[in-house]
Amino acid sequence: HYHIYRKAIITLIIIGIIIGGIYGGRELSWKEIAADEVAVIVNNLTGGIKLINRAGAVLYYPFIQDIYVLDKREQVLKMTSAEIDEKHPQGNPLTVKSIDGGDVVLDLQIQYMLNPDYAVHVVQNTGVGDVFKQKWLYDYARTICYYCYGELTLDEFPIASKRDVKAQKARDEINKMLEPHGFLVTSINLSDY
Repeated sequence: HYHIYRKAIITLIIIGIIIGGIYGGRELSWKEIAADEVAVIVNNLTGGIKLINRAGAVLYYPFIQDIYVLDKREQVLKMTSAEIDEKHPQGNPLTVKSIDGGDVVLDLQIQYMLNPDYAVHVVQNTGVGDVFKQKWLYDYARTICYYCYGELTLDEFPIASKRDVKAQKARDEINKMLEPHGFLVTSINLSDY
């Protein structure tokens, strides 16, 4: 009887694998990853995380796995008076107190990139979507630019070379803080003051 039970169990396992493969193949989904994107696949059963840093189609099981796609091209974070929304009805410029006590309103554009090797770190520690822009880039960049540009006097603001020195200093400080989190600020552009 042992051989009959063994054959029945093996047959049931094979039938289960075939049915699971057919059902799984039906439930299988795919997502196309562009050349300027990076994907993070999280396995909800095992907790495993996989980084996909290449262009092409990625297959995954929608209920078993979650896929998060992040943009790795150079992007722009705008802090200008033209950025009017519900939270900022007057725009979103950076208001700086100069070293001699004057108020200066700056329209800044900060260009940054995500290091694709840190995509898993970003998803795990920051969350999905564009949460990292608010949590890391916006807060750090705004604070550091406030202090760096605040070292100028009102008479020094019209001198482009002095503003450029402060922009470079701010960029270096921001990168020192954000590189461990996978971001690189490539430039800080002062469009108006």
